[in-house]
Amino acid sequence: MTQVRIIGEPRPPYNEIVDDIPLPDANIDKLLFKQKIAWEQLLYEEVMDGLGYSNNREPMKKLAQNISLISLIALNENADGTDLSSLQLESILFMASGLLPSLNETNDQDSKVHIHSLHSAWSELPKKIPLSQIDHIDWIFSPTRPSNFPTIRIATASVFLQKIIHQSLFKSIITIVSGKYSSPESKIDQLVRVFDAGDHPFWNYHYSFTEATHKKHSILGESRMFDIIVNTIIPFVCLYANVFGKEDIFEHCLNIAVELPLLEDNAILRTMNKQLVNNKLKIEFAYQQQGLIQLHKRYCVVERCGECEIGKVVFTP
Repeated sequence: MTQVRIIGEPRPPYNEIVDDIPLPDANIDKLLFKQKIAWEQLLYEEVMDGLGYSNNREPMKKLAQNISLISLIALNENADGTDLSSLQLESILFMASGLLPSLNETNDQDSKVHIHSLHSAWSELPKKIPLSQIDHIDWIFSPTRPSNFPTIRIATASVFLQKIIHQSLFKSIITIVSGKYSSPESKIDQLVRVFDAGDHPFWNYHYSFTEATHKKHSILGESRMFDIIVNTIIPFVCLYANVFGKEDIFEHCLNIAVELPLLEDNAILRTMNKQLVNNKLKIEFAYQQQGLIQLHKRYCVVERCGECEIGKVVFTP
């Protein structure tokens, strides 16, 4: 019998279905790891990491791990058909963070009202979830800009939690990035809208549970939204594309990356521009800035200069 050799495209490495994720470790709960919830939990943790900025990344990510999506979804299923509100999600995060004060710890009347609302929302939950509370001393308020205080970041996180649980944020991101007929600029605009935290009657005028600010401010500024898109969303979707062999989505990610504007300057970028770039390289895109930050962490800080290929090029006479 003659064997027929079929020439064609190779099979994708994994099934297109999100629920079919390869297992890196046989000891991991296979049913849990294969479910879409694994991707959503990863997205949740990485967004929290981004919201933590430089000083509070670790406790923010720990908060996402302590209050997992699985526990929140289980709680939501016990809510008599009513979805958990953003206020309830905010109360859960603040209780777990160790940063929710009592009424007598502030003199600001608006803060007292919101603190009372959060305590009430917590007490009215259909079912309590186990709390592994973070010590309040793990959070850094100073030196930190008020807009990066962990309190307003946790409030912002509750908005994104609601989007992940109730509005299919994961699916929305993949759909936007993989769009065949949208330009990279259009996709960036769509992602910015997705990560717009909207307005809040309390947090638009407070950075913490203290006195109100003199004027309204954004809960999450545009620069921070772009930071999250560059640092979290693009790598996240690239990982998804690699796992499922979606080369087209990977290309879409790269096309978006080269269109993202330069991010805000910071101490690391200034140091790298002075010591490494030194006008020998032209930094035009946000992903190049992120490359500099990664080089700083991987080579400069640990004095592995001789292993840095970029350094070899820059410092060659």
